[in-house]
Amino acid sequence: MSVGPRVVVIGGGVIGAATTYWLARRGRRVTLLERGRLSGGASGECGGFLFLQSKAPGPLLELARESLELYRRELPEAIRRACRFRPSGGLVVATEPTTEALLERRAAALEAAGIPLQRWRGSDLPSWLSTRVRLATHCPLEATVMPAAVAPTLAAAAAEAGADIREYTPARALEQRGGRVRAVRTDSERLEADWVVLAAGAWTPPSSSACWAPRPSPGAPRLSPAGGNCCSPLRGRPSPRSPCWTGVIWL
Repeated sequence: MSVGPRVVVIGGGVIGAATTYWLARRGRRVTLLERGRLSGGASGECGGFLFLQSKAPGPLLELARESLELYRRELPEAIRRACRFRPSGGLVVATEPTTEALLERRAAALEAAGIPLQRWRGSDLPSWLSTRVRLATHCPLEATVMPAAVAPTLAAAAAEAGADIREYTPARALEQRGGRVRAVRTDSERLEADWVVLAAGAWTPPSSSACWAPRPSPGAPRLSPAGGNCCSPLRGRPSPRSPCWTGVIWL
């Protein structure tokens, strides 16, 4: 039975759905509001790579490592299967002397942070990689998921645990009282809340900006949007066995 403070989560991507899932599993009263369909934004359009080598040592790397551990050790097998979790390992490749040196330095820093890596050169390289590749680093911990499946799967499991999942229900406004957010307004009702989690990304309600002020802690990482290009191999060519990153293109 759900007990304790009521939590309203705004946003039905992977962050909102995961927050709702873990709260519901702990018996909390939680309502998830999603403006469209679950995983209808960035969470459903990303590459689905659970990658460590794209992060420098620090807080973001530790968060990525903890995320992988949640997939591997905390999620039930049925949820992993529905998310199409695949412990594929991952590759980063360098095709020029300058990028080879950069990759070597990054690999050394990641190993110092406790990330296991293998270095492949020459005859050690997989046959499906270009002969132009000078160095490839392989991390056996990395994995992939089906992006569009993760949030709906977690939300469905949260609903089974008692969460209230509402698609096509945009949050229109946040109400403050006594210096705290106390309610969320939708088109049809007002939801009292002890806690509100904003997980809507670019679709965060405009009125919410007056309800909070960022307080970066010392040493907190600077966050900025990341973009890139995803490519698929030509038909008839060998398919990659692991996701591969060149620093510019994901394959």
